[in-house]
Amino acid sequence: MINKFVLATFLTVSCFATEITILNGDPAGFGLNDPTPVSPVAGNMGTTLGEQRLNVIQRAVEIWTSNLDSPVPIVIEATMQSQTCTQTSATLAAAGANGIFRDFPNAPLSGTWYHAALANALAGTDLDPGSHDINVFININLDADPNCLGGNGWYYGFDHNEGAKVDLLAVLLHEFGHGLGFANFVNESTGTLNGGFPDVYSSFTRDLQTGKDWNAMTNAERQASAINDPFVVWTGPAVTAAIPDFLQKNSILTINAPAPIAGDYPAQPAAFGPAVPESGLSGEVVLLIDGTPPVNNGCEPASNGGALLGKIALIDRGDCNFSDKVLNAQNAGAIAVLIANNTTGLPPMGGSEPLVTIPSLGIEMSVGNTIKNNLPGVMVTLDYDSLNYAGTNGGFLRENAPNPLVPGSSISHWTPDATPSLLMEPAITPDLTDDVDITLKQFEDIGWPLLAQCTGIEITGHPENVIACSGQEVVFSVQVTGTDPTFQWKLDGNDLTGEVSATLILASVSPADAGNYTCEVRNGCTTPFESNPATLTIQNPTYSTSILPNWRSLLDNPSCEDVNANLILDIADMVFYLN
Repeated sequence: MINKFVLATFLTVSCFATEITILNGDPAGFGLNDPTPVSPVAGNMGTTLGEQRLNVIQRAVEIWTSNLDSPVPIVIEATMQSQTCTQTSATLAAAGANGIFRDFPNAPLSGTWYHAALANALAGTDLDPGSHDINVFININLDADPNCLGGNGWYYGFDHNEGAKVDLLAVLLHEFGHGLGFANFVNESTGTLNGGFPDVYSSFTRDLQTGKDWNAMTNAERQASAINDPFVVWTGPAVTAAIPDFLQKNSILTINAPAPIAGDYPAQPAAFGPAVPESGLSGEVVLLIDGTPPVNNGCEPASNGGALLGKIALIDRGDCNFSDKVLNAQNAGAIAVLIANNTTGLPPMGGSEPLVTIPSLGIEMSVGNTIKNNLPGVMVTLDYDSLNYAGTNGGFLRENAPNPLVPGSSISHWTPDATPSLLMEPAITPDLTDDVDITLKQFEDIGWPLLAQCTGIEITGHPENVIACSGQEVVFSVQVTGTDPTFQWKLDGNDLTGEVSATLILASVSPADAGNYTCEVRNGCTTPFESNPATLTIQNPTYSTSILPNWRSLLDNPSCEDVNANLILDIADMVFYLN
């Protein structure tokens, strides 16, 4: 789980208009200063464990700074600590504002708490220059304890290809989101406000059943609302307008026949495998039988494979992973899977399995029983709600409000029912990337000054090989797309001082200029890209005194080519070109 937590060495990242400084709070030889040698991984070129951890922090900072516009540097104190972890669950990391402010200059709402970094950005000055703005700690037990989440450890690459490990970059993007503004300052257990004053996050939190915003509720009303899923929503206009850009429409199961049970029923898509096609997927439902009690849980290969071929398999929840059930049905020839819950509500359908190539939906236990009682002959369509988006209610994006309350998770996260997964859900999922998704719209709602949306770099034109004479002008160029790219030309991997434009001009080349030229292109959205190498070859033969002076013209011999390879530009070479 990811928990909200409200509360040396310096690493400074300056990107666009916002500067973020990381305070390394770990002692020598530990955590962010661990000297254990490691090999580079997926863009992270650190050679020690501590260096790779700091590089991931820096990468997360670069992503956030490419979106935020603050005239005041943001200071984050980072440490690694031992936190709760078992074989199946852990507090991966936690972050929050180190200070909160109200009634500062330029505050949009009076008498309202704001996170330190946001308050500074709005005020245009550091409201507490002696303190850092955000605390973040990372659970070191993922690397140190073999009994923590199976001993798989942290993944320090930048490509989100974590496999069985836990993606630290995605976790830090999430946690920095909390520290920058995605959290309230309410005690959800009691409903009380911090110091008796509301906060900006809660000003956009509403309970649709009571029709009240959180800042207008009594303590008792907030306490009750904190567990009132699915009626607690975010009402900010930027998030609400962006819902169609980030979320899929709700999945539904339509029973087409027999007529007495026909209708639309709620469904939950799996986190693994392909999505249901936009046009829907129809077929006849067949109950999977695996031959080993309980025979309908799909935990073993199907014994009625012939009946499942080309059909939609119905399987009971329980006893093994959702992905295992779907894979067994797929191997029997099923085109899709329905998994009936064994309790109230929709099954969560989590997991990861790259071998699954058919869609699957979770359905309520009562719907599963209804289908079973009408087999054979139940015809269904796996489809989408034409009006409502996954994770919404009343046109608003839902917040996480489970019953019972989950301290550190309730309210200050999006609902896990959102599809696809969002960065600020209460758990990190394998499909997260560098995209901070609809969270940026939430920041817009609470007043963060934002930069124009950053787009990643793509090199569309690479420099080309050149053969040139000594003294000739040579030009290399690179073409790119993306927001605000910066350039650095290199010769044989070494930076060329001052060569920081898209075009490199060598006015008068000599043999010392020969080699492989590349251009590194970067911005704050993606990891740096390097162009394909272009080789510069210098032709430097001796000119024969017996040939005409104008033979030295580049038009006469544009590449100084020594045709007969005798290291002399002589009459034989001239004859070759004249012919």
